Amino acid sequence: MNHLAESDQARVLKEMSGALRSELGARTAYSSLAWRLSGTEVEGVLRRMHAEEREAITILSGLLKRLGARPRRWSLRRWAAAWGLTLTTLLTGARFALRTCGEAEEAVSRWYREFERIFAEGGDVEAAEQFGRLYRLKQLHAQTLDTWVENLPRAR
Repeated sequence: MNHLAESDQARVLKEMSGALRSELGARTAYSSLAWRLSGTEVEGVLRRMHAEEREAITILSGLLKRLGARPRRWSLRRWAAAWGLTLTTLLTGARFALRTCGEAEEAVSRWYREFERIFAEGGDVEAAEQFGRLYRLKQLHAQTLDTWVENLPRAR
């Protein structure tokens, strides 16, 4: 990020912090949804995605620390939003929650693709590779969730 002006660098760090908050929310959402949907086929998928979110948080937190930021470890608003989404499944079924999560994964993947470009242009190949890895993970999550939304039985 050496080629970025200080204001641009601050903007990128702020956006990365926003991505971290999204990851914290996703981690909670996948855990709470797995609990809510225990005993179904999608439970195992959500538990795997929860574990992958923990890994994504570790990667993103490490990148933020390396750039001199203090990454969050928890977000009350994201935690509450994730549990609120989980509770909506009692009224709407799982389809709405999974669709919402899939759309969020797609949005965050675009952020990671942009971060990958920024860091690659700045010559930080290691960070660019990490963001590329996060991009692919988010795309996989979005595709997985989309598949479940399309194929989930109407009763759940």
